[in-house]
Amino acid sequence: MKLSPLLKELILSAIKIGWEYELESHEARVMQLLIEKIALEKEIPLCLPEGRDPRLKKVTSAMFENIRIDFSIDHWSKMAGASPRTLVRLFNEETGMTFSTWRQQLCLKRAIEMLLEGQSVTNTAFTLGYSSAGNFTSMFTQAMSQSPTAYRKERRT
Repeated sequence: MKLSPLLKELILSAIKIGWEYELESHEARVMQLLIEKIALEKEIPLCLPEGRDPRLKKVTSAMFENIRIDFSIDHWSKMAGASPRTLVRLFNEETGMTFSTWRQQLCLKRAIEMLLEGQSVTNTAFTLGYSSAGNFTSMFTQAMSQSPTAYRKERRT
């Protein structure tokens, strides 16, 4: 999928903004515009960089295969053969995102896929490692400005 210049710039801005912003701020308006622009697209352009470092690539590849929000940086750093501090640094330097942001984006991407495949909200939440469907719904609603059920319903009509 080729991204429009506007959508590309909005995505880059959203990465810089992250998840922490005031609801009535300029950043919130940028995020809302991004959501509206994505809604007009036929495909969801959630692309996550894997990085070049072999330790980071080992982790990001494994996370693409089995993303679980409940696996800590310690879990992944043992797999990579690097300290948690090194892995955190690699995520920041090579993906432009913190470990937590990258992991949440991957969870969101996988959640959208599962929901559009017809998986229940509860099954999606537990598959992704959330302790409850409510915790998952809260994350999804904050990120997408609508509940998982409303998102799926809107996309299926």
